[in-house]
This record gives sequence, C-alpha cells and structure tokens, in this order.
Amino acid sequence: MLSDSFGWIHPESHLMSWALSSLTLREHYDNLTLYTDSEGYHVLVEQLDLPYTDVRVIYDTLPCSAHHWAYAKVKTYSLQTEPFLHIDADVYIPQPISANLLQKPLIAQNREYGTSYYKSLMDRLLAHQGIWIPSSLEEGLQKASVSSYNMGVFGGSDLDFIHRYCDEVFRFFKENRLTDPSSPYFNTNCNVIFEQVFFATMADNEKREVASLLGRTMRDEGYSRKEFCNLRYFEETPFFHILGGHKRSNWISEMISKTLLRKYPDYYWRILEMFPSIHLRLTKNDTCSDLNAQTYLAQYTDFLLKSEKIWAKQDLGTLKKLESQKSLFCNFLNAEDKDHFTIRQHPFLQVFDIPSTWPQPIVELLRTRLSSEWSKTRFDIAIIPDLGKTGTREVAIDDIAHNILFFLEHPVPYHSLRKKIWSSFGDHVQKNAKLVEESIDNEIAYLLFNGIILAETRP
Repeated sequence: MLSDSFGWIHPESHLMSWALSSLTLREHYDNLTLYTDSEGYHVLVEQLDLPYTDVRVIYDTLPCSAHHWAYAKVKTYSLQTEPFLHIDADVYIPQPISANLLQKPLIAQNREYGTSYYKSLMDRLLAHQGIWIPSSLEEGLQKASVSSYNMGVFGGSDLDFIHRYCDEVFRFFKENRLTDPSSPYFNTNCNVIFEQVFFATMADNEKREVASLLGRTMRDEGYSRKEFCNLRYFEETPFFHILGGHKRSNWISEMISKTLLRKYPDYYWRILEMFPSIHLRLTKNDTCSDLNAQTYLAQYTDFLLKSEKIWAKQDLGTLKKLESQKSLFCNFLNAEDKDHFTIRQHPFLQVFDIPSTWPQPIVELLRTRLSSEWSKTRFDIAIIPDLGKTGTREVAIDDIAHNILFFLEHPVPYHSLRKKIWSSFGDHVQKNAKLVEESIDNEIAYLLFNGIILAETRP
C-alpha cells in the first residue's frame, strides 16, 4: 500500500482517503469492521492505528487477479450474517445516515442510468463466444440501457437475496474460469458488470425495491466533481464519493489532505511520516542533493524499463502498423466531418504519475528531459513505444489529457468523446464556450500528434 497508488494520484492520497473514510464513520457508528489482507492490516491497523473495532484478514488467498478488484467486495458481502452497510474507502460520510434508510432490506448509493459506456462494456462481454451468463439475467443484460447500482455504499437486511446475488457472481467466475490465466476471459474488464449490473438486474427481475442513499438516479458518467468531490463543504454535505478519474485530480487530493489535517491532524502527520523520501523537511533534509535526485529519477527509470519489457514482446509488424496509424492524424484534423471517426488510446500506452509531493527541482529535471517548451507547472508523463530514436516516446500531459484518456478506456466515437470532455469542465468554465472548445481541440490535436491517442474511421 506504500508503493501502489490503486488509481490515486499517489499512495499517500490513497492512505489519506482510507483514514478520512474510517475516521468519519467511526464518529457516528460503534461497530466498524475492516476486511483486508495482511499488508492492509500492517499498514492500516499496525502502522496507522485506524479506529476499527474488528479486523478480518481474509484477502490473502482470494482466487482472482488484482484487476478483478470488485471480487473482494462481493466476497465481503457474502460473509455477512446480520444487516450491514459496506462503505468503500473512497466514500466519506460526514453526517449520520438516516435510521430509516438503514432499516431497508436492500440499500445502494444510487441507481444508475447506463449510457454508451456501460453498454459498450456489456457488448464486449457478450461478444466473447462461449461466455457464460446466468440465464435469468441474459435479457436484462442485453437492454439498450443497462441497469446498474453504484455500490460505493451497499448493504441491507435481506441477506437471502444478497447471498444469492453473490453466488451468481461466484458462479460467473467459476464457469468462465476467470481465476485461470489460461482462460480467454481472464483479462476481461467486467468489475462493473459482475458487481453492479448483476445486482441491479436480479433486483429488477425479482421486483425488489432498493433504497438509495443519494435518492435519485444518475447517469453512469454523470458524477461531477462539484457534486460528489467538493470537500470544501465537508461538514455540510451528507456524503462524498471520489469516483474513477476524480482520484487523479491534484485539487481533490489536496482537499482530502487539508480536510484530514484540519479534522484529524495526528493521522495526517502519521501518514506523511510514512513517506520520508518525499517529505524532505520532515526528515531534516530540505536540500535536493545529487543522491536525492538519483533516487527520485530511478523510480521513473524503473517505470520506463518495465514498460519496455512489455513492449519487447510485441512483434515488429504490430508496431509498424501503429506507427502508420499515428502518421495519419492529419487526416482527422483536416476532415470537415469528424463524426465518422472513432478515437482510442494507443494500445501500449503507459502513464507515469509524478507525485505532487516530489521536490520542484526533480520535476524540473523531468521537464528538461521531455521538452523545454512545456510551460505548465503540473504534468505527468505518457509513454508509448516508438520505432525511431530511443524506442520510447515520452510526452508531458496535463489534467485535460488525463480526462481524455480516462474517457478512452475503450474506443469512443469522436462526437461522444467531445461531450464527455465538455462535461468534465466546471460550470464556471463552460460559460466560456469558445475557451472550452479551443482547449479541447488543442488537447486532442496534441495527443494525436504524439500518438498517445489514435483516430480511426468507422466502417
């Protein structure tokens, strides 16, 4: 947990989220159980001493790979023997949940209206020849708008239904051999499907009412920073959920740390002390010596080497084809009608997240390595294989680029991508439509020019 950020901008932010979530819950509830593995126990309990009243170390032998992260949650649901509420570590609840809601048979954060993103996940899964799907769910899973519930908060008293739902998930894993690396479905992206969609479809089929913490349905891509992540109003807001790409926001990470410092300072300093190499003044070392610089830059060098090992397994023909695709970016930029294009990430893209806590001299060294023309203070580095020069193209990217890449987890039609990017800008920025349009166009052109994303004509 001290080296893996788990989708956050830095492992430190990940731990601060765990702390803020558990400490806030403990203010309202007497019983708080942690389900974890041995490493989680060591960091969260032995080192941080977070106020759990019970700890269950059950994840060390989970029969699944790390990319099926929602399996651990379903396993936890299946072990409950009395009414419960499961809260994700990226959910903060400053105010007690209403007693009326807690008495409901089934509870979720909110129902979701599935848009093209969830539908594409579903279509990709169903396109696998021979994939096993519970027969009772097949019809619901093929609908144009896939039913789903956000389960950042989940539970209830109807344990019979919850356990049957868990059994369907476990059978889905068994029948499709999702724990077997030799299975053709082993790397299938299906966390949302087996956790959220399976539950919603079963509840719909059995006409079960699911109480909602939020109280209304959300589009699957409609979780705005303003509504769900604005910790500026921490005490006045019932709950927060730092979903998906919001974890990569510098502003949100800063607000989490400031909130933790304000409310629980002992834990804030405890976490900082767990990362002595990036908090130089705390360790009485406020200079950036050559040795310090080498230590930091070695992390980036290791990242490059690991990526290059992955790329080395690719045949030359595949890489040449991708180089040809990269060279066609002008066809897209010069097209009068761009709606017949689909945009996708470079398939071998890797992103190195520069921790916000790195000393500025180290960041400047990386800036010089990339390009003296890059003027933005904050940046990360996208890398792809390149058949010219060193064999690797290193490109500085900013927050807008991160948002674009987040929306391109799967190929997206150009017009849909523009709508998604537009929605990621705050309301005050969207009022200046010309500025937003120019920012989007410039960022897409920059990423296309560098081959970080690719434009393809749809058949």
